[in-house]
Formats: sequence, C-alpha cells, structure tokens
Amino acid sequence: MLGLGLGASVGAGRACCRRHRLPAGDTGSTGATGPTGDTGATGPTGATGPTGPTGPTGPTRPTGATGATGATGASGVSGYERVTGTASANDDNNKTATATCPSGKVVVGGGFVEAGSIPGIAKIGQSQATSDTVWTVFGRGDGINSWSLQAFAVCVTTP
Repeated sequence: MLGLGLGASVGAGRACCRRHRLPAGDTGSTGATGPTGDTGATGPTGATGPTGPTGPTGPTRPTGATGATGATGASGVSGYERVTGTASANDDNNKTATATCPSGKVVVGGGFVEAGSIPGIAKIGQSQATSDTVWTVFGRGDGINSWSLQAFAVCVTTP
C-alpha cells in the first residue's frame, strides 16, 4: 500500500480521489462458477393469441346402418263423408237447417246453401257444429221474399 499523505491508503489501480489515480494492474484469472440459484416464481399468463384459421373439411364417411323401425302411430281419421240435410221450405220465414252424420261418425266441418228469388236475401246467424254429430245453420229472411236453406256436414270415422 502506498501512503499519499492524505490519511488514506490505496491499493494498486485505485485512487483516493480523482486527482490521484494510479495505474491498474493485470486482470486476474476467471474464478470458479458459483452454484445454480433457486428457480424463480412463475410469471403472469400472457394474453390469448388470435384464433387460427378454420381447418379443412374432413372426408365424407360411409352412410351408417338403417335404424330400427319405429312404433306404429295411432290411426288417423277415415271414412270421409259429406252429408246433405233436407232443404227448408221456400218461403219468407226464418229458417234452421241441420245435417246429421250417420252412426259411428263425427262432424268435423260443414256449411250451407242459401237459395231464393233474390240472391243473398237471408242473413245467416249461425253455421256450426251443435253436437258431435250435427251441423246446424240458422238464417233470417226479410219477411217479404221467399228463400230456402240447406245444411251440409263433413263427417269422418275417428279411431
């Protein structure tokens, strides 16, 4: 060590201050590698990347085996029949006409025919099923002109 008269001593290549820099010595050899340190903590998960492109369509596969036959469904309606009721008298009075389905059948619709000396003279106030087997039509005349009314029913056999 060198004494600089400043109350401090300095080794080779060191200085006590900026003004008194000494030349550095030769670099020494590299020391032995130290032990491996502990594994650090896991960092945060990164952002999700963009969705990739859709892949190509796969090859067509052979048709599978035919499945078992399902249970037989309930029978539907059958025995469609249009029944025409008796025509009313050809006069100027109010009228009610009916058409009745034969035994074993039910009415599922109906209608009427109105005829007279002046077409459309009657005002029909009712045309509907009045029971499971009867279609009824009611009409009102003008009290002056003659007209007649005839009902019809659409009948079917139900399961």
